[in-house]
Amino acid sequence: MCRAARFFGQAMRDFVPIDQLALSERRPPGVLCSDTPRVRRRLREFGFARPIPVRPGRGGRLEVLGEVRPYLAALRLGLPRVPVRVLDQLDDAEADRLISIGYAGGFEDPIDEAEFYAERLADVPPGTRPSISRMARLTGKGRSYLSRTLALLDLHPAVQDHVAAGRISRAQARHLVTVRSMSRQRALADRIIRERLSERALARLIAKPSSRTSQPQRPPATGSSASPVTAPVVAQASKDPDTLRLERRVSELIGLPFEIDSELGVCRIRYFGDLDMLSGVLERLGYSE
Repeated sequence: MCRAARFFGQAMRDFVPIDQLALSERRPPGVLCSDTPRVRRRLREFGFARPIPVRPGRGGRLEVLGEVRPYLAALRLGLPRVPVRVLDQLDDAEADRLISIGYAGGFEDPIDEAEFYAERLADVPPGTRPSISRMARLTGKGRSYLSRTLALLDLHPAVQDHVAAGRISRAQARHLVTVRSMSRQRALADRIIRERLSERALARLIAKPSSRTSQPQRPPATGSSASPVTAPVVAQASKDPDTLRLERRVSELIGLPFEIDSELGVCRIRYFGDLDMLSGVLERLGYSE
């Protein structure tokens, strides 16, 4: 067994000032590796689970070989000292093996990924508008993928927990995002887990009107001053299956949540306050300037 592999069974050796550490110049190029809000929350609450593997580097600095996300989280939190394990006898081949492990794995789950994108989207210089296009360039992800991932944060927190734990798949979660009622989201999530519903079965279930909420709404009183702007949105559960099916198809086509209000005769696209997302809709429809 190589020394890099044996490291994970070793205890912490020492705490050193964090400014003595630096990311390895041998890290894989083009690989996105950063801390996420969850990593920082875990670090604040529990501390480091393992020491950071390092070896002596240039200029007296310590080269970070693994545990990259906790190290970056510590930097962001402003921690003055971090636990390290100095592997001063490690050759380049073993160092590369350890570095590849430290940069592998990506995000822990879709919610972890969504929180990362949401934070980076808001983390822009003063006077700069958050841009999904900028995020797409930084991450190499498509704008449609980013918007769908960000939409997962609109789920009920309990449903997000199910997605994070892997009890609900990313594809199933995308269907649940189209459900506006938080209580119905939770009820559907419970059925997914209890009955092991497939994505297709879930889509049919969402399209089926709920008997509890499909009763006709009371018409407004005579002389009501309600306008199309202030009139309540028709509950999703009261829509007919064809309308719900069309909403889902358009949402999948444009990559953003799409709603039809048959009462008012209007359609709505949720673009999360980002005009670049609307520009992405035009691109998906084949329009270009």
